[in-house]
Formats: sequence, structure tokens, C-alpha cells
Amino acid sequence: MIRGRLEEKRFFDVIYPVSEDRVIIEAPHAGGPKREYYTGYIAVELCGRYGWGGIISRTSRLIVDFNRDEEFRAKFGSYQREGIEARNGALKKLVNRLNREGSSPLLYLTLHGVSDENANSCGGDFIVGTINGQLCPPEFRDGFTQRLSQALKTCGAPHRGVKEVRYSGDPSLIEIKRLFGEKFYLIQLELSKELRERFTDEIISSLFLAVKGTLRELR
Repeated sequence: MIRGRLEEKRFFDVIYPVSEDRVIIEAPHAGGPKREYYTGYIAVELCGRYGWGGIISRTSRLIVDFNRDEEFRAKFGSYQREGIEARNGALKKLVNRLNREGSSPLLYLTLHGVSDENANSCGGDFIVGTINGQLCPPEFRDGFTQRLSQALKTCGAPHRGVKEVRYSGDPSLIEIKRLFGEKFYLIQLELSKELRERFTDEIISSLFLAVKGTLRELR
């Protein structure tokens, strides 16, 4: 059950935070067709259980892709531009609401699905991307990666490791980073298909532990 207010938009759902944690979870490819299965469910459950803010796509990435840069957007036309502008406006409302609660770092975690084939090639079921460190400080990235790996073991989710890929992440995320400043930290997290399907609840619990531990360390 979602604790915060749910606002249904044209392209996505917005979940308003009720927790003191300064966390926003995004599932940009949760809408079908070509959805990344279970990413929307995981995001909604995290927001519902822990009171975090969220933006959950309800539109196919074939119509609006919230994780692509300007060159890609031009191919989509007005829907793409309209969707991105609406998402950024909703995100600004969430950030402003959280900023009233304090000034500690705010984590924006965007959840993606990766095929098992690509996960195998990278050597990990979880791929943490920060575009060469441009989305968050190295200590934030490293702390999150280490805590997620430990949390997965604690929660009983077998995995081949949490792989930190510095270049991974779309340039559109840099635009979001610029909108909100130095204390707005972004991480793009890719989850393998096998773990999303078989260990959904363990992933949810592990992400909670990793996020809480990382925020606590930086306060």
C-alpha cells in the first residue's frame, strides 16, 4: 500500500514522500510495451513500504523515453519533449517538498532492467552507473555499491556481484543533476532479469538497507 499521495499524470505516476528520508525512486521504463519487467513493481513497493518519493512511468519507452538525450528525443517529436518536461516538473515538486524537510544529501535512484546476457558480459547482476562519476561523488557511489553488495548477502539474494561501471548512465541524467545542484546525487542501477524475476522481495529489502546506510553515513 502506498503511504504518500499518488498523483496520476499523463505519462507517469508521482508518489509524494512521507518519510524523513530524502529519497526519490524512478522507474523510467515501467510502462509497456517493451517495459523492463518488475522495475515498476520494485519502485512502487519501495515507495509504499518506506514512504519514499517516486516517479513511475506508465508510458512505453517507444512513445516517451525518460532516459534519453536531446538527439534521441528529436526523433520522437512532441510526445518525447512533453513527457520529459512534465517529468522534470514533477521531480522539481518532489525535490522542493523534500528540501523543506532538511538539507542533507538527496538520492535519486533510477531503476532499470538489463538482460542476463548483458549482465554476464559486465560480470554482475547489479550494474551501478554514474557517467564517469558525474552524477554523484565517488564516496557516495562506492558506499552505495558496497552496502548493496552486503545487503544482498544479508537478504539471501544470490548474485554475481555489484559491478560499478563509471561510464554507464544516459547523458540526460546530467541535465537533472544540473537542475538541482551538488547535494542531489543520482545513481542509475541496472538489475539483471533473473534476479528481478526470482528475488524481487530480496531486492526490495536490499535496496532499502543500502540506501539507508549510505544516507546515514553522509549526514
